[in-house]
Amino acid sequence: MKQIEDKRGPATSSSGSHQRCGTCPPNSYQSLKVATINLEKRCRSLAATLEEVQFKGTLMDRVRSLENRILQ
Repeated sequence: MKQIEDKRGPATSSSGSHQRCGTCPPNSYQSLKVATINLEKRCRSLAATLEEVQFKGTLMDRVRSLENRILQ
């Protein structure tokens, strides 16, 4: 393993603490960082999700309600 690292040369840090391993594309760290931020924006607690389901109803309840409105 050491021989491979010697041939490749030292890992360069493109941003922060992430060091390129040689297999990652150059912008992969930024893509991962953006994806993590987007995921954090979408993540909610179980309590908040259950509260929303109780307010809106289950998907089947909503479909049934929509069908009733269309048929009227």
